[in-house]
Amino acid sequence: MTTNDLRHTALGLILALALAAVLPVAAEPGPEADRWVFAGEVFLWGASIGGTSSAGDDIDISFGDLIDNLDFAVMGTLAARRDRWTLFADLIYLDVSDGINTTANIIGRPVQTAIDVELKGFTSTLGAAYRVWETDSTDLSLLAGARYLRLEADLAIDLGSLGSLGSQEYSDSGHVWDGIVGLRGQTAISDKWYVHYYLDVGTGDSDLT
Repeated sequence: MTTNDLRHTALGLILALALAAVLPVAAEPGPEADRWVFAGEVFLWGASIGGTSSAGDDIDISFGDLIDNLDFAVMGTLAARRDRWTLFADLIYLDVSDGINTTANIIGRPVQTAIDVELKGFTSTLGAAYRVWETDSTDLSLLAGARYLRLEADLAIDLGSLGSLGSQEYSDSGHVWDGIVGLRGQTAISDKWYVHYYLDVGTGDSDLT
């Protein structure tokens, strides 16, 4: 997979469940408008990966497939807020792998075949947001920034009965940068719980995300 192959790839993030643990960092006392307030969140994206490569191949990995084959994941946000301004970084890392054992027909001869595939994806969205609307329970901000996406793919094929001649490994990677604009905000539903919402659209190395 080359950078070119990734230009038309969209990472679809379809469901934000911000049942978040908020970890405030101590700041100097004083009115919030006059100081920076720092926080971190751990969250879960219901994520799918979909799009079309520059070669015309469809890419479609559902949320269910990601969960079934997930080896490791880290998802979180770091943010700094002062008055109406917020600086933020959303980080998502997924490590997904799958393997199959089958029989391949090679020159009329059945051969036991093992195929292992591993996909690693890293997405970072960096930006600044300005709060344009606020009530006692809800705030909404306009945002602008950039998103970085990197994918690494590893493929291992083992044709057991052919010995070392039947073992092959392939690796490739690529990355894209996109500029984004959008909205972010949250609504409190109790003293300890809130719903976070986020929407952006971007382009750059990708046609559209």
